[in-house]
Amino acid sequence: MKSKSLLLRRILLLILTTVLLFGVFVVPLFMYAGRTFFTDMKAQSLLPQAHMASEMATQVKQGDMTEEHFRSVITKKTYLFSSSVFVFDSDQAPLFSVLPAKGAAQSYLNVLPAQNWQEDALYRALQPYIRRILAGEEVSDYFTGGARRWRYLMVGVPMQNTDGEMVGALIMAQPLPELEAALRSLNFSVIWGMVLVFLLMLLPCYWAARRIARPLGQMRDAALAMTHGNFSVRADAAAGGEIGQLAHALNDLSGALSRTIEDLKAERNRLRYIIDSISDGLIAMDRTGAITQVNPALLQLFDLKDASLVRASVGDDAFWQDMHACLSQGGSLVRSMHVGARVLRVSIAPMSSGAEALGAVALMQDITESAHLEQVRRAYVANVSHELRTPVASIRAMSETLSDGMLQDPADRQRYYGMILRESMRLSRLIDDLLELSRLQSETQALAQRDFAIGPLLRHAASRFEALAQDMDIHFALRADVGALPPVHSNSDRIEQILVILLDNALKYTGSGGHVTLDALADEAHVLVRCQDDGVGIAPEHLPHIFERFYKVDSAHSGGGTGLGLSIARELAQRLGVRIEVKSAPHAGSTFTLYIPRA
Repeated sequence: MKSKSLLLRRILLLILTTVLLFGVFVVPLFMYAGRTFFTDMKAQSLLPQAHMASEMATQVKQGDMTEEHFRSVITKKTYLFSSSVFVFDSDQAPLFSVLPAKGAAQSYLNVLPAQNWQEDALYRALQPYIRRILAGEEVSDYFTGGARRWRYLMVGVPMQNTDGEMVGALIMAQPLPELEAALRSLNFSVIWGMVLVFLLMLLPCYWAARRIARPLGQMRDAALAMTHGNFSVRADAAAGGEIGQLAHALNDLSGALSRTIEDLKAERNRLRYIIDSISDGLIAMDRTGAITQVNPALLQLFDLKDASLVRASVGDDAFWQDMHACLSQGGSLVRSMHVGARVLRVSIAPMSSGAEALGAVALMQDITESAHLEQVRRAYVANVSHELRTPVASIRAMSETLSDGMLQDPADRQRYYGMILRESMRLSRLIDDLLELSRLQSETQALAQRDFAIGPLLRHAASRFEALAQDMDIHFALRADVGALPPVHSNSDRIEQILVILLDNALKYTGSGGHVTLDALADEAHVLVRCQDDGVGIAPEHLPHIFERFYKVDSAHSGGGTGLGLSIARELAQRLGVRIEVKSAPHAGSTFTLYIPRA
């Protein structure tokens, strides 16, 4: 209730303060201006009386009127105005005066001895004005004099005879205390009028302030209701002017917010349905590290009944450290996590809005089956390579037997020699490839790398295949300016091994009369080594699989290959941080490109 009346009190206080300040500043101004105006008006009213008295005093001076008659007339008139009359001769000597007293008139100056009137204080105060009057000037001013030392308002006029000759000066004075008493009465009336106005304005001001504050209070209540989710409340828009417009705007805002929140709720529900339908487990947390969302797949994955158990049951300390690192440092990461006999692939990514981090989300995929299949496949390759060593040993034993002369027919011996040799070489090549691939995939240590010149390596690799290409009637060429190539940072033996695999593949799948080219060029970060042929090419559906183990595009053109060469090349490239790309089209040849980092 106190907060509801705060605006009302402020508006009421503002209005009443304005009224009070008006009174505080206007009343003194009126008192000052009223005093000046009132005294000036009084001086103007005394001036006609002074002229009349001047004419009568001139008659007394000329002997046309007695002094007693003058006093009688002047006393009656000056009594009404509370004025004193002083008459001076042309030589500034006082003649007589008339004071505003009841009963017989009494001269103020006549009571003084003739030799002492020059020393009278009243005369000394009037003397400057007497000289001005005798000079023919009408004077009005204030002066202080008399026994009580009052301030007087005086008007002075010259006395002239019918010939225009200056015969004296007349001064009419009225004490200011009497004027000030009248002025105080007027000021008192003004002050009481202001107080009355202030009291009369209390009720209208209160009504006006309440009329302004009430709709604003209703709008405040409507805004508070909206903050609590109640968008059905509406402010009273019946008031006119800006307050009514503000109420209309607030109602429009309430409607717009209601529609927006409904849309957000619908979007949130759709997102919830999508997340719940994901088969992989999902965990989301906010910027403070609190878990905000999990989906049913995660609860099923960890056999949980309640989302509150997620933090204690899901993952290990390393997983939650990765989540917080992703939240604080940004950047995505992928890790594996073992939960009992199961293997999970965990992808962690940050959620952000511009540069501000909003949280992090982790997606957990059960890859136990695929990991098991991959493990079985690797074990199978290892077992096959192990088992193939026995027939190789047997073939070699047979060749030793034949070499001992157990077969007498030379043609048979020669034929068996060739068969045994070819099979032993094929089996040895298969075993070597299997062991190489298995070793590359099982080793965790990085291959040693150093800076070296790529030019001599390319020249040496080309020289190994020139004679073989000539025997196969294939045009082979090294088109790189090997001397201008910059050095690279990698493992020279492994790079040469990759080139041998690529060139061997190119010759196998290029027919007689075809062309195989080894080329190289440099950009800002890499040296690009390209092995290009115009052989049978690779169909688009085969391109994603050519680096898989035992995968052969066309066994008819395999030339007895094992299907492991490109797998070994890709594995080596990945271990060295070298990117390998292939572009090919059926009957248009293939181009393999190595991106080797520059030194």
